[in-house]
Amino acid sequence: MRVLIDALGIQRPGGGRTATLNLLQGLATLDSGDEWVVLLSGREPTLENARRLRQVVLPLASRLAARVGAEVVLPALAARSRADLIHHSKNLMTLASPCPRVTTLYDLTILARPDLYPALDVTYWRHVEPWLLRRASRVIAISETTARDLEAHYGIGTPQVCVVYPGIDPVFTPVGGPDTETLRRYGLEPGYALHVGSISRKKNLLPLVKAVESLNSRHQHLKLALVGRVYDKSYDGALFEYIRSRGLESVVRLTGPVPQVDLPDLYRGAGVFVFPSVHEGFGLVPVEAMACGVPVVSSAGGALREVLGGAALMLPDASDAAALAEAIRIAASDGPERRGLIQRGFERARRYSREESVCQTVAIYRSLARR
Repeated sequence: MRVLIDALGIQRPGGGRTATLNLLQGLATLDSGDEWVVLLSGREPTLENARRLRQVVLPLASRLAARVGAEVVLPALAARSRADLIHHSKNLMTLASPCPRVTTLYDLTILARPDLYPALDVTYWRHVEPWLLRRASRVIAISETTARDLEAHYGIGTPQVCVVYPGIDPVFTPVGGPDTETLRRYGLEPGYALHVGSISRKKNLLPLVKAVESLNSRHQHLKLALVGRVYDKSYDGALFEYIRSRGLESVVRLTGPVPQVDLPDLYRGAGVFVFPSVHEGFGLVPVEAMACGVPVVSSAGGALREVLGGAALMLPDASDAAALAEAIRIAASDGPERRGLIQRGFERARRYSREESVCQTVAIYRSLARR
């Protein structure tokens, strides 16, 4: 079986990149005789030595140019390489295809909370995306919540929709503790509160900053590390203005995007991981934190209750800074509550293995492959 995987745009940090790389790295470990042809915007160093995985680069500078180019290149490449299947890894499909297609859908937050996004993007997701998704042979939803949202918003359900949970990279373990040199490069010492993800209104970070400020007013001496890129389409101006106006630059450490190789140490160095997101289609980063032995405080937005279950200290309203501060205090303080969160987190994270996710995805490929 030969599968063409559309991975254009995965160079931008985020959950889509992480989930797609986990899938590609997992596929490359299979000894099945299958071939994986991956279309990328630029060469991916982490895949250079992957067996039976060939990178094809479409070197166009802008996202729009890459998608327009894909309309020509993808069908032609699929026909020339005699691909049995195309997998669009980030829900953006081409109009034409010479073979069956699978697409992965991460979430429909933009429809659940259109106030957080530009009007043009909302219009696309309301009118264009459902039309494209109906042309797919299968839609992989990354959670039962996303599958329900697909049916509610677009009327697309089983058997076209399959749920496959993404798996986490096996590098996320507590083994060895944090590398202090890595933490030092980011101006951190062990015991900080940590958030990993885009800096955007969707992530609901202002209550988190207020919660940490409140704890520090009670002599907690807690720093907050916000790891991730600023997402301009949902720019959180209120967050940056609050940090500036309250003089919190020494308390809140904005690292920007970090290399994937540094993430395990950043998790291991945290005293607590906090994820107050408005809505998520899955929530890979709190699962990665759990796998590294960090207690998690989370909202219940979107699929987070489904994915994290009772392994996180979950808040019904993560916009309540006082409640968030109390949850952080409990999770960060040595005691039975913290130890219980850590143990349940280990058990929960084991549910999301990369091997199982890859196995389920390949089974979908085989059910559709034309030969």
